[in-house]
Amino acid sequence: AAAAVALCARGAAAAATRDGGDGALAPWARKGGLAERHAAIGGAAALRRGPDLEQLKLGPARSEKQVESALGAAFEDGDLAAHVFRASPENLGFVPPGQPDALYLPAQGLITLVDIMQLMSKEGRFYKALSTSQIRPEFGGFGLYSDRGQGWLLHLPSCRVHLACTGDMFVPANLLMDDAQRQKHITDYLKKQMRPMNSLLRAPVRHFVYEPSEEAWAQKLCDESNKDVPLRCHSRSDSRTFVAIKEAMLHEVVDHDESEESQPEDGRRNNSYHWTEVVADCPLDALVGFVAKNNSRQTVAAIAARLGEEVPQLSGKTLPVVRYHPGSLSGGAALEVVAWATTGGGGAHGGA
Repeated sequence: AAAAVALCARGAAAAATRDGGDGALAPWARKGGLAERHAAIGGAAALRRGPDLEQLKLGPARSEKQVESALGAAFEDGDLAAHVFRASPENLGFVPPGQPDALYLPAQGLITLVDIMQLMSKEGRFYKALSTSQIRPEFGGFGLYSDRGQGWLLHLPSCRVHLACTGDMFVPANLLMDDAQRQKHITDYLKKQMRPMNSLLRAPVRHFVYEPSEEAWAQKLCDESNKDVPLRCHSRSDSRTFVAIKEAMLHEVVDHDESEESQPEDGRRNNSYHWTEVVADCPLDALVGFVAKNNSRQTVAAIAARLGEEVPQLSGKTLPVVRYHPGSLSGGAALEVVAWATTGGGGAHGGA
């Protein structure tokens, strides 16, 4: 039988009773409206930590069952995120099992997953500005980006978070890539950006993490931000920054007025077609599993095998294959371990 862990959502009331505090917010970063009301994020909650990265990896002293348990705790604490992609041959750059070779016609100029893997190996990271969806039990009804199926399961505390929101910010892929023009690009983007879409809320707060040397610029940027598109700024120098962000996002979802919710006619809410977005720079070691959709285990096993071939740093690792169940707004989300896959070969074992 498959080893599985299904995690129920904690009640909104329990989540809303956590101790108050300011987390990583500077006084000038507390803007009006939602941003101000949700500034109380944390005392004890801001100091709480999920499992360490090493607890999420198999080893001589850690069995699959122990890793599954740690993975469940990380999911409950909001420490996991998924980066998903299409698994067609054109997007992968190879033909996964079960698909005839005749269907594979390489697209001219299309960057494939194999190309991305080769870049990962060269740079030692997934991407400098990788768009991910944070998942946790309380985010019931939140899907993954565009309902795509396969992808990476990442440990967010191991990454450098740049931007985060409980909606889709439509962050341009190259926004944070040009260090020389970083402040100009971010200023233009954050000042001109429309409200995030695909969100439970009409005006979800955007979180921006600035470098310590950028405080004067970040202060001006936040002071001049559009209060109809709330922006909260956090310094990377504060060790509690990520915890502050994830607790603020949690409270925004479970503790808001119904009047703040988007309406179907807004085009921002359609069953599970809303999701979070966390843009982060994740090292290769932040990979803690693979995301599978429905009966895609064979495809995920093929992706794991190719990952080990293209990225030697990740070769020979056995990682859980998980299925994310978005659930509903009233029922909560769940994460299920359906199999294990080994990078560089070995296929998948366990699960159904």
